[in-house]
Amino acid sequence: MISPAIAKTGAAQRCSIANNTQGGPPLSQICSMDEPKIIGHGANDGDMDLSHHLSSEARNRVANPLKDVLRVISECPVTDPISMANGDPHHSLYPFRQIMYEISSVQNIPDPVASWRNNSGPTQIIRSYKDQECALSIRGAFPFDVLSPKSSCNVNYDGITKVFRLFGEKGDHFLTDEFSFPSITNCPLAYGIKWVGVKMDAGGIIPEELERVLIKWDEVKLGRRPRVLYMIPVGQNPTGSMLSMDQDDPYYFLQYDIPQTNCTPANPDELIKDFRSTLIPTFLSMDVDGRVLRIDTFSKVLAPGMRFGWITSNKLFHLKLADYINSSTQPPHAFGQIFITEMLSEHG
Repeated sequence: MISPAIAKTGAAQRCSIANNTQGGPPLSQICSMDEPKIIGHGANDGDMDLSHHLSSEARNRVANPLKDVLRVISECPVTDPISMANGDPHHSLYPFRQIMYEISSVQNIPDPVASWRNNSGPTQIIRSYKDQECALSIRGAFPFDVLSPKSSCNVNYDGITKVFRLFGEKGDHFLTDEFSFPSITNCPLAYGIKWVGVKMDAGGIIPEELERVLIKWDEVKLGRRPRVLYMIPVGQNPTGSMLSMDQDDPYYFLQYDIPQTNCTPANPDELIKDFRSTLIPTFLSMDVDGRVLRIDTFSKVLAPGMRFGWITSNKLFHLKLADYINSSTQPPHAFGQIFITEMLSEHG
């Protein structure tokens, strides 16, 4: 059995931790990864004890005391308290009164991409205010503790490398596709992690080859058997292969010419609903033990420099990743949080 197995989808570099079977979070759980947020999931939400998969580094890391203070403050029944505990200025001192973004609209446009490229077509205004009602106010986005209860991180690279460190010990071997994206596989080498490539075909990693590698593994010569599988199930980089059934990347299927049978462009919610119904179930939907970790990003659907994403994991892994993030990269930038929150709030 492989547990955890890390998967990264092609266009939206992800992490999945799963058994050796193949395998949208609320925005309040978004992380800045391109900056990723860490979200619990699974039927048992981490009830199965998977702590034996944690690295010694993850076991030894303790919570950031500053964040613990912020947690206590957040639970204070006093309305709008002024805390001196962390040097966080009162929101009345923030120099921003209103933030406005102007973006291209996708409603009632036959070809949104063309309109973006030539700056034609209608636009949409997204605003956030300091004191007026909105999805994420300026006073709520800029404190030091923003989003920390859910934990956050910075870009796919950042999230994936954090996951590698969550499970890897010096001398360990990780499993991956025979051909894989070198910028990612280079990341854990400095930690003393080695890679074992598993043969692929047009459908991605070959299950029989994966089983063969594990059965024939010599722990005396090579050390403990690999427990982490890093995968790119859909739109594999660099081969472009796709797992035949468990396709795990909605970004890979983004398109603007979906047949509209029971809806019109004026009804985008129905369009989204119909589109989602065409997607094959993900690794996460098949994970009953909490073994899957997946990293998602907005970079591929908005802009590469958005550097904004989230990590989905079970509760235990979430807490350990949160401890790591809260003592290193911290939450994502507030301007990106505001933009994404306000943009998506129209759809609940």
